[in-house]
Amino acid sequence: MSDLADNGRVKKQTIPSPNPVAEYIIILFSTLLVVLELVSGAADEPLFRIGASIFCVLLAIGMRMATRRSDNKALHIIFILYIFPVLFLLYPVALGISRSLHIPEFDPVLIQIDRFMYGGIDPTRWIFAHIHLLPVTVEFLEYTYFAHYLYALALAAELFLRKRDNQLLEFRAAMLYATLLSFLLNMIVPAIGPRFTLHEFADITKELPGIWIVDWIRSQINTGEGITSVMTSTIAKMNVLRDAFPSGHTMLTVVTLIFAFRTKATVRWILLPLGVSLIISTILLRYHYVIDVIAGIAFAIFTVKSLPAVMRYTARFDHRLTRS
Repeated sequence: MSDLADNGRVKKQTIPSPNPVAEYIIILFSTLLVVLELVSGAADEPLFRIGASIFCVLLAIGMRMATRRSDNKALHIIFILYIFPVLFLLYPVALGISRSLHIPEFDPVLIQIDRFMYGGIDPTRWIFAHIHLLPVTVEFLEYTYFAHYLYALALAAELFLRKRDNQLLEFRAAMLYATLLSFLLNMIVPAIGPRFTLHEFADITKELPGIWIVDWIRSQINTGEGITSVMTSTIAKMNVLRDAFPSGHTMLTVVTLIFAFRTKATVRWILLPLGVSLIISTILLRYHYVIDVIAGIAFAIFTVKSLPAVMRYTARFDHRLTRS
């Protein structure tokens, strides 16, 4: 409700200060990356990684200060969207530092866990041997896997258009929290996935053919991971980012679905089949082990359950900080 000035005129109402949880998470995570980079002593692009991490810290601080009590709607839209370039920047930085720490790959452990759950069977090998995926099925699965970021954007767009600002900001915080948590877990438990360990990577086009643009989609995914489709598994293993555990695609999709149904968004009925297809595709298309997907679902639930407590803590901390 607008307040009245002493002269009877209505004061200009400001947009409430958003919860700063996302900004504090960015600051903490980026600072951790700087420390790890200094500890690792890597010779490969350390200045870029340190510079990128410091830039993200300064950007988060600047956005927090600029939006604390601002009524500029354009600035608040930028505040909502700026985390996307931040995440795209932090992804290769975090996984590059992970490689510099020389933590051994956990693929043998993850393979053994899958075999334990399935009686000595490797799920992706069993699927290839017993289930013939039609090219049109492969095509659709690749679409749903590749377009995962559109699911969050679709929900965010509906919440924005329906002026459900508090739900939008909470969803934004949850997505950033889940994304950076997945990056951290990728660093702690580095793994490359069954495309390279249980199958010959260069044969994927022949063994899982599509119809129209599957090869293009795969080339975009491979480029983002620092590899090309013509590489053998041996060469790809040396270059690919180690981001298999947990499945970030699964983790972010489950968070999106939880918020879509929690907010009763109309788009939830479109996102549900697409999200289920994405989760299935992570196994059928050999991007992840089954345990990666289970972990992705578990950590998505953990993110949503723990977010309210994290938001309360950061709000209290921010309030004390701004009063001092």
